[in-house]
Amino acid sequence: MNRGQFGPSGETPIWQEPVRGFYTDPGQFVTLSGLDLLRSVLEGGLGPPIRYLFGLGPTSVEPGGVTFTMPVTDWLLFPQGVVSGATLSILVDAPLGCAVQTALPPATPFTTAEISLRFLRTVAPQSGMLTAKGRLIHAGQTTGVSLVEVTDEAGRLVAVTSTRCAILPRVEVPWEVVEQALKNPPRLREPDWPSPHPYERPVAGEVLTQKIWDHTDGLGVLQSLIAGDLPAPPIAHFCGIAPVDAETGTATWKMPASEWLCAPVQGRLYGGAIAMLAGTAIDGAVQTTLPAGTLSVRWTSRCISCVRFHRTGVIWWRGEL
Repeated sequence: MNRGQFGPSGETPIWQEPVRGFYTDPGQFVTLSGLDLLRSVLEGGLGPPIRYLFGLGPTSVEPGGVTFTMPVTDWLLFPQGVVSGATLSILVDAPLGCAVQTALPPATPFTTAEISLRFLRTVAPQSGMLTAKGRLIHAGQTTGVSLVEVTDEAGRLVAVTSTRCAILPRVEVPWEVVEQALKNPPRLREPDWPSPHPYERPVAGEVLTQKIWDHTDGLGVLQSLIAGDLPAPPIAHFCGIAPVDAETGTATWKMPASEWLCAPVQGRLYGGAIAMLAGTAIDGAVQTTLPAGTLSVRWTSRCISCVRFHRTGVIWWRGEL
């Protein structure tokens, strides 16, 4: 496989395909409370691009509490053959933020300022559907705090996470704009998509064999992946995340900032995607220090400050010990 090539020759990478998904309607944002807006999303069954990419979606909404689920598919596997804790950021950021949103009045924006993740159990391919239950702890004028517990299909606790959200000033909207929005609520329907959603498709990429891990140290594995001497894992084919440089104690990773990673506002990258990239770089930095015969498969007790942004091109993150 050539360096930087993540799919069969001639195939368009998933992150370059036409995006599918729906964003928060401005009219509903200025007329509905955060709780009612989330309820409308749940009832409508439509979601932003990140939902169609990963299968992430809400299953319940109530005052101070929101639950999301996400399937564990082989697309999420790294070379070690497990779902990294960093990837679970995709699941937890939604209920963490939405739990805060349930307490907000209409036209009140917010954003993730910090996510803390503590992982208790390795997520393997057979973990099935993951459930993340969010609970509001505090919602003030400028700060919101929430907690999330993640369980696997067997009901075992996988992770405990928390967030601090910045609550921004309410957007001032002329009454005539609000009145017009109330008279013309959106009437969207799920289209007949031309193909299965990305997470539902046959998986590409390979997990490395135990023999490779037994005879190659962590740094050697990363450098071989960068050079293209080892096959890219499924997660690289799925969202383009890949190492670009590795030395003892440091690792740099990149990921295309595609619209598939946007939610819930168009042009705004989902905070969980930034956390996934950051956590992967940290994992990579640890991996560079490991001898042959050792797998680095769990990302535990780490805190990452996340800033949401959307940039054309590629996001880079460097992890250091």
